[in-house]
Formats: sequence, structure tokens, C-alpha cells
Amino acid sequence: MSERMTRAWERFERALPKLGAEDASLAAGASEAAMLEFEAETGLILPAELRAYWRRHDGEGPPQSGIVDFRLLSFSEAKQTLVDWADVRERLGSELKHINRASSSHPIDAIQRQYSTPGWVPLLSDDEGNHIGVDLNPGPAGAVGQVINFGRDEEQKHVLFPSVVELVEWLADAIETGRIAYDEEEEAIMSTGERLVDAMQSKPDQPD
Repeated sequence: MSERMTRAWERFERALPKLGAEDASLAAGASEAAMLEFEAETGLILPAELRAYWRRHDGEGPPQSGIVDFRLLSFSEAKQTLVDWADVRERLGSELKHINRASSSHPIDAIQRQYSTPGWVPLLSDDEGNHIGVDLNPGPAGAVGQVINFGRDEEQKHVLFPSVVELVEWLADAIETGRIAYDEEEEAIMSTGERLVDAMQSKPDQPD
């Protein structure tokens, strides 16, 4: 595992108690065998940084109520979500061409103007069909491994982070600074003041 990813996860782990929610926890890491099987089945190659992400923590620990607005998915959940989206694309058929026209990319051409593609691997989900994940099939001005938003209600797609490690660093920082906190009224861990995706778009630059 890269040193930077290790440090990012360690920061996240140390920050968790600051959420004020007793049930916030992380799962143990996914196996290398599972990731190799995934690559063989899908034809997708997982970047080293993404493998390091799941090797450290395979999503959330029980009860998986959501460490943030978007729940951290396990490797098996991400895999099943890809299957579910493949079913959606098949069901929509030629209608996809019309739906794709509503999609936009920010920056321009960084993300494919599609409703869904096989190369978008979800890392976080709101359990309502929307995700934050890794783009393995970017647009001509994008980069493999960039982190984007996509899903049922995410017509405007943004490059949120250059890679997964910046995502983990941002989440750790957001907990440390109170941008993500436990909302007693909602009885949930939430991004304060704005949607998580919107907060990520207005992020300050991350140090190396």
C-alpha cells in the first residue's frame, strides 16, 4: 500500500471518534484474490491506488448506517452495483441516447457524457442510485483514476478529485474540521450545510 494512502486512512481512522456517533466504524480490508477475480470477470484493471484503498478497509463496519451522507461501499457491494447498472443500461436500450444528452462534464470533456458506463466504479453510495466513484473510462481530457459523481440524479458530473487518495484525505479533513458531523435532529452523520458532492466541488486545494 502506498505511504500516502496509508497516511490518509490513518487520518480518517483517528478522525472517526470526532463524529460523535458510537456506531461509526470501518471494516477490515478486501482480499487480493477478490480483486483479481473482479478484474478477470469485468475486464477492468483496478489502479494500484484503488487496490490500496480497499486493501485497507472494505467499506464500513456494522451496522453500515453511513459514515457520511454517502455510505462507503464494500468491494462486493461495488461489484454488485456495476452489475445492477449493466442491467439498467440493457433495459433502457436505445433510450440511453436521449438520456445521455442531459449529461454534462466539468471540466469539459474530462468525463464521458453518458448516463452510465461500465468503467465507473462506485466507492460511496446514497442508496438512492447516486454514487461517488473512480472513473476508469474517462473522456478525452480526463485521466484514468479520477474521482467523479454519477448516478440516477447526477446529470452534472464533476471531477471531484484527481485520484482516490485525495478523496480519503478530504473526508478525513472534513471530519476534523466539522464539515461532516453527527446531526442529532436527523440522527445521521451528514455533510453540514450542503450536499456532500457540492462540498467536494468547493474543496480547498489538498497538500501533497
